[in-house]
Amino acid sequence: MTVGYLLDLLIINEVRKEKLAAQLDGDVKNDLNRQNGHLLREIGRYMLEISEGKRPGVFAKHKNYDKEVVEPEAENLIEVIYKLYQRHTELWELEDTRRDKSTDDHVRLAAADKVSVTNKRRNDLVEMIDNITNYSLKQTNMWGNLL
Repeated sequence: MTVGYLLDLLIINEVRKEKLAAQLDGDVKNDLNRQNGHLLREIGRYMLEISEGKRPGVFAKHKNYDKEVVEPEAENLIEVIYKLYQRHTELWELEDTRRDKSTDDHVRLAAADKVSVTNKRRNDLVEMIDNITNYSLKQTNMWGNLL
């Protein structure tokens, strides 16, 4: 588990709430909000543990697929988080197209093919978040414990 992975889960919940807003009942909305609160608390805890050297901030992913597909590197954490949100929105729409039996089979197949590419780019963004937060949190050692 990493900060990037936890942010990925939080963004999935936010896209779900946005895309299904008209269909979600109050209990489901409340549950998603509780999940988000838990995720935010865990992100904070992970960040503190990384900055204190108690937890690794990055794990090797050992991915061996779609090597020609690469999300362009970025150093701005907010930009990367926003791109991750965009990838999840794109994945949601691709999955909707892929499942829609009324859509032409060629369009559905193209959407299914694009899911893999978009998912690889999403994973690249999660890794970027991990690298950015890990580097930034490790820099706190230069300033001492701020707590």
